[in-house]
Amino acid sequence: MHNDINQKKSFYVQLGDFQLVEGKTRMWVMESYGVAESTMNLDYRSIKSLIQVDCNKNTMRIMGYALYETSDATGQSIFSKSSALEWEDITVSSVNSEYRDIACQEAVASPPR
Repeated sequence: MHNDINQKKSFYVQLGDFQLVEGKTRMWVMESYGVAESTMNLDYRSIKSLIQVDCNKNTMRIMGYALYETSDATGQSIFSKSSALEWEDITVSSVNSEYRDIACQEAVASPPR
């Protein structure tokens, strides 16, 4: 989806078969870091998340995520959380606004099954 050479970050999305249901859809996101990020005393080079986007309210939340030592989110995760976080407003011109645009446009374009 996007490579930021200056910040040494890459962002990827996978839509899967998620449909638009009551204005909401989901998609998988993988963020890769050229330089290790750190949180909770853990150094990681990628994060894979399942996000839910409310296309009507311009909000999103992370449904679950995993941190990886590798830059391609492969192998054993070093930390994971599988409970949904709180809904957050999506900031204009942010990575999350790009995620929203892709998820909502693709979900709307997909015919119902």
